[in-house]
Amino acid sequence: MSSAYPSAAIPSEDRPEPIDPDNPPNPGSLGHPNNCKPCNKYSPNRPEDSCKHARTCAFCHGKDHERPKHRGQRGRHALQRRQYLETREGMPEKLRALVDQVYEVPPSVMEECKKRLQTLDAEARELQVQAIVKSIADIGDQAQGKRPDNQRVRGARMEAQEYTATSDLDSRFKWLTGTLHLMCRKIWENDDISEDERLKEMHDVVPGILERCQKLTEELDERLKASSSVKDLVRELRLGEQRIWVEGPLLKLAECELAKGTSRTTVKEVLVQFEELIEQLPPWLPPLVDASQEARRKLIACQSLE
Repeated sequence: MSSAYPSAAIPSEDRPEPIDPDNPPNPGSLGHPNNCKPCNKYSPNRPEDSCKHARTCAFCHGKDHERPKHRGQRGRHALQRRQYLETREGMPEKLRALVDQVYEVPPSVMEECKKRLQTLDAEARELQVQAIVKSIADIGDQAQGKRPDNQRVRGARMEAQEYTATSDLDSRFKWLTGTLHLMCRKIWENDDISEDERLKEMHDVVPGILERCQKLTEELDERLKASSSVKDLVRELRLGEQRIWVEGPLLKLAECELAKGTSRTTVKEVLVQFEELIEQLPPWLPPLVDASQEARRKLIACQSLE
């Protein structure tokens, strides 16, 4: 990526020499290796920009220091699981059973959802993935709200429109699993209550959230069933030969409404009203007047049946 400030703007003779990672010039590195403190932001692979203070940093940029790895959310969840597996046998049986369910339920639900999505075309699949991801985000929010430290939790929610491919479900369900496990950890680490109270709180919270997760498959089945019946409704509309082009955009709008949670009854009522409007058009209208490019553009651009 080119810089917004071209190098030609700075005379070459005024430009500092590139930083040599074998001989860092910052003050904090002068006492290396015995009389210094390592800079945790610095990376020898990016000597120019990994530490924002670079040449003026008061901490050491020596290459041979061990520095902590900065893991992203996915890395933290993976580490969390590995630590759980390493200490699992020494945990109280009731706690172990709850966390085991956290690692069993979301993956099994994901597989069931993916089986159903495989039968859909790309457009319909995208709508259903968005609906599932939105529900996953809602469940994650619920879990974060149950943590003792929920006041300091910054939202890790992902909006549904950012995830449209079936493969994204893997990362979203992994996120949900890690979020649920972290909720269990935070409850278990709450020293303000006794061990029995912690276990009781987890038993009050975890099964309900996992049950909500299991309902994702049922909700998907209901949307697919409603979508199938709505297709029949759209195809039964008396659109007339000159207005048959309306069927595709109208069906897409109807499926979008179902994916957003609008009831089949409401969608059906709107479709019936649409049919009534078409039937009220005077018979003397030119046959192609409603099939104009402008009418097509407006209908295709619609985001809602309203």
